[in-house]
Amino acid sequence: MPRALRIPLLLSLLGLTTAPLAAQVADGIYADFNVGTSGQYSFTVALDIQTSLFDTSLAPRLVANFIRLAQGSTSWHDPVTGQIRKNRFFDGLHFYQPSPGISVRFGSRTGTGTDGPGYAIQDDFRSKPATTYSLYMDNDGPNTNGSRFFISLPINNTFQDKYCRIGQVINVSSAFPGTNGAVNVYNLSYATGTPSLNSVTIRRIGNFGSGFNEHVWSLPSVSPTALKIVRTGGTHRLQWSDEGGDSGIYYASLTGLAPWIGPFFGFDPPGATELGGNISGDMMFAPRLFYRGAGIRYPFLPTAQLHFPNARLATYDPIKYGTITYLFDSDGLGGIWGQGSNSGPFTLEFYIPSSQFQATLRLSLNGGATTFQYTLHFDLNHNVNWQTSPNTILNPSRLSGGVLDFSNAPSPPRMIDHFDGQWRDLSAP
Repeated sequence: MPRALRIPLLLSLLGLTTAPLAAQVADGIYADFNVGTSGQYSFTVALDIQTSLFDTSLAPRLVANFIRLAQGSTSWHDPVTGQIRKNRFFDGLHFYQPSPGISVRFGSRTGTGTDGPGYAIQDDFRSKPATTYSLYMDNDGPNTNGSRFFISLPINNTFQDKYCRIGQVINVSSAFPGTNGAVNVYNLSYATGTPSLNSVTIRRIGNFGSGFNEHVWSLPSVSPTALKIVRTGGTHRLQWSDEGGDSGIYYASLTGLAPWIGPFFGFDPPGATELGGNISGDMMFAPRLFYRGAGIRYPFLPTAQLHFPNARLATYDPIKYGTITYLFDSDGLGGIWGQGSNSGPFTLEFYIPSSQFQATLRLSLNGGATTFQYTLHFDLNHNVNWQTSPNTILNPSRLSGGVLDFSNAPSPPRMIDHFDGQWRDLSAP
């Protein structure tokens, strides 16, 4: 077979079909990635924004976050220097942890894949279906999206309800004429070392591209804060805010100069009476310490809902328990549970927010005969019309948990049946 025919055939077998260079780029928002010492791995991603009246499978908050980081129009925490910065986040970083033929990753300033911009954003699984060369947000578990991203070269349907898609690599880009984006990303996945991400440039085309306003979506903000040490009894606490619901990032130093130890992260649950992080152990380690840090303000906290008056909660476990329905009474602190033909009373033992988008819920059934403990994950609800309700406070959409065994009291209870389920409903019946 002539060599001229072998190359297109090979590309088509790999799913990297070429396209005419004259192909027109449609209306939308595009991210042009200039990659490699000579730009040899450059490519363009079409971001998932509304480009027709029928687009409903979109994750606009996550797209807005990407655009703001790329353009340098939002503040973020630099895990390398500890500073609060507001410049172009991705420019000058490197791709890391490549999986040849599988994925490429970027957005980690330390290059370890464990850091972020200092804040977290909820999952939004209303994104478009998986395709080849999809751009996803990387995370450390439910609702921990930040600045790390990866491109999945093959279609991976297991990412549903785990990673949020925000775009797709396109084959032909007017910003990089004569290149094939999919081929370049494929070659990037096999590149040695850590190829440089020289720049990410946002480009808008047409009415849909210019009409998307990334600043109308409420996202977390990072800002310098005046830390203070408060002593209550024998406990010293480092405070970054005067009200519950805020988070803090802080570093410690023995001299007030480098090296700074950290970062350490803290969260004040809504309604907390003791704010800040307990640093009494630090005081025992060193009589003189210096701290610096920043505060993180979240525009809304779904975990602030501390009880569930007149609500119906149905949990589902496909392995053992099936569906258990809880009907809360008017005070939201208990009610009646039902499982098939079985039913009885239950009480809400406690509800404790552990982060901005996660809380622990413990329900005691039949006077304590059985106790379920659930971890609630507050994702963005796919049933909400994001076009008309961009700031809606939403109910939990995922959970994990199991039955607690108290037979070995007073030792801590252990989880004897752990499962991953989901919320069937949480609304007024």
